[in-house]
Amino acid sequence: MADQNFDFRDQRSLKVVIVSHCILNQNSRIATCAMSGNTMPGVVEKLILDGYGLIQGPCPETELFGLQRTGMDIDSHKDPKPASDGEIYDRLNADENIDALNAMAFQLATTAKEYVDNGVEVGGILGIAGSPSCGVKVTYRFGLQEGQGAFIEALGRALRSLDLDIPIIEMNDARPDKNLQVLDAIQVRDMTD
Repeated sequence: MADQNFDFRDQRSLKVVIVSHCILNQNSRIATCAMSGNTMPGVVEKLILDGYGLIQGPCPETELFGLQRTGMDIDSHKDPKPASDGEIYDRLNADENIDALNAMAFQLATTAKEYVDNGVEVGGILGIAGSPSCGVKVTYRFGLQEGQGAFIEALGRALRSLDLDIPIIEMNDARPDKNLQVLDAIQVRDMTD
C-alpha cells in the first residue's frame, strides 16, 4: 500500500446539474408512466460527457405516497379522469403534505447554494415534462396542461428565497432528441459565462 502514488490535485470539474429523481431512476415512476427501464435515455450520458456531476433530487411523489401510488395511466392522456385517490398535484399541495413538499424543495435549494457558495457552477435543474411534481412548462393536473408541477413551484420559491438564479429546464421522455439539443444549450451557456 505504501508504494501507491495518489494524485491529490483537484480533479473536479466544478460544475453540476441537479436532476429530477426519475431521470436517474425510472423505477420511482408510476408503472404506466416509465418510458425506459432505468434512466432517461441519453441525458445522463450527455451530462457526464459534458463534465457535469449529477445531484439527484428527491421524488416527492414516492416520498409522500410510495411506489404503489395511483395517478394517471397511459390512457389518461386521451381521456383524462381523476385518479381514485385524487390528482397527485393537488395531493402534493394539500394541507397535510405542503410542509413536507416545501421542506424537500428548500433542502435541495440549500444544497445548490452550498455548491454555488463554494465555486461550483450549477448549470441547471432538470425537470420532467408532464410531471405533476417536476413539470417545468407542462404539468399534469386532470390532464396535461401548461404550468409547473407542485415541486418545481416550491423549488422556485426556495431558490428565490436564497437569491439563487439557476435555470430550471424541462426534459421530455418522449423526445430524447430534443433533450440533447436542450442540454447542448446548457453547454453553450456555460462557455459564454
